[in-house]
Amino acid sequence: MSTVPSSHSDLQPCPFAESLRSPFQVDRDILKAVVSAQSNLMRRTIAERFFLKQESIAFIAEGLKLSPQQVTDHLRRFQLLLSKALLRFLQDNRA
Repeated sequence: MSTVPSSHSDLQPCPFAESLRSPFQVDRDILKAVVSAQSNLMRRTIAERFFLKQESIAFIAEGLKLSPQQVTDHLRRFQLLLSKALLRFLQDNRA
C-alpha cells in the first residue's frame, strides 16, 4: 500500500501507484542509483519520494504543489527510463 500520512487519512491508495511499484522488484541499491542518475531534478525528486520513501502520489503532489496527474506523468517517464536502463544492462551482461 502507498504510505499516506495520518493527516491525509481520507485519501485512498491509488491502484496505478501500486502497479508502478510492483514491477520494480529490483535491488534497492540499483533503484537508488537509477533514481540519483536522473538529470531531471523534478523527476528524480518524485521517483525518490515514491519508490524509496514510499510516499503516495497525492502526498507528493501536495508537497510539490503539482497535480496528481503531473506526478503520475513523471513516474511513467521514470518507469520507461528504468526499463530501458535495465534492458540495456541485461543486454550488455549476457552470459
